[in-house]
Amino acid sequence: MALGCFRRAAELDEFREATRLAMIEAMVHLGNRRAAIAEYEKLRGLLEAELGVEPLPETERAIQQLLGGAPAGAPKAAAIPA
Repeated sequence: MALGCFRRAAELDEFREATRLAMIEAMVHLGNRRAAIAEYEKLRGLLEAELGVEPLPETERAIQQLLGGAPAGAPKAAAIPA
């Protein structure tokens, strides 16, 4: 039920990252990691294509925590020199 509400909210405001993040979190908690990754990639693509921006740093951190690492398509962290 909650997932359906998040989907509808995302349809109404497709650029609201907080809504998409809540939907991704629900997908992860329901055990659908693949759908969560696909939704994240959809968000990244939408933001890039329509606005020319990447997801907010807060969104990226939350995604990494939820999915246990950076999902496919996420920018790689720069190496820190020793």
